[in-house]
Amino acid sequence: MATKLVSSYNEPAIGGLIVAEVIKSTNPIEISWGQETSITFSNRTLICVTNNDVLRALARDAPKYQLYGKTPIERTQIDHWLTYTLSMEKDPADELMYLNKCLAPLTFLVANHLTIADLAVFNELFSCYEELKAVGIPVHVQRFYDLISAQPAVKNVLQGIPKEAKLGKRGTTTRGGSAEKTTERKQEGKFVDLPGAEMGKVVVRFPPEASGYLHIGHAKAALLNQYYQQAFQGKLIMRFDDTNPAKENVHFEKVILED
Repeated sequence: MATKLVSSYNEPAIGGLIVAEVIKSTNPIEISWGQETSITFSNRTLICVTNNDVLRALARDAPKYQLYGKTPIERTQIDHWLTYTLSMEKDPADELMYLNKCLAPLTFLVANHLTIADLAVFNELFSCYEELKAVGIPVHVQRFYDLISAQPAVKNVLQGIPKEAKLGKRGTTTRGGSAEKTTERKQEGKFVDLPGAEMGKVVVRFPPEASGYLHIGHAKAALLNQYYQQAFQGKLIMRFDDTNPAKENVHFEKVILED
């Protein structure tokens, strides 16, 4: 008996539908739409409260695709990202910043291939993409979103969503509130900490002046400089030839100005 997946019109399980598309060649799934999301395996029905429930159930039913990872460590990391998605609506600005930092050196979130961690995060990004786009999506998050969107299974699912489905999970009031909150956070970071800073034009330097031997304060300064460089997509210059106070002279003042 084929597995049956019912997706809610009000909160479509986009990630779950994508998994169903990925595994359909070996695990046939009957897709339908209704008032609540559920999965039926051999006459036993699971009511799915979130998209993550669908992801876990289908990934476990098709282990050959390794969508839930192939090692205990990978599965634990995937669980982390599934939990992370539950907090994305509460504070999107902070959550996107965290996601962006994690994605900087990565293509996929956990393994070197698509997993339900990627689909869980994509599901949340897709559900409120226009709101996030209005306030600015970090570069690595956008790259990740474009990558997942380009997957054949994802394209097929998105093209097949019925017109009756509501693609935005949040109501009008929540959307406006979230967008306003995110905008305020962004302005606070830009104009209070770095007045007049412009994207792509910020240059930070470590160390800022001759200040003796390296110590914990330098580590803090380096991390702070890196934060501003990444936040404003600017330039970070690292120099280690002027930390000796004996060299604190006009020559090094010129070097600082040149940097």
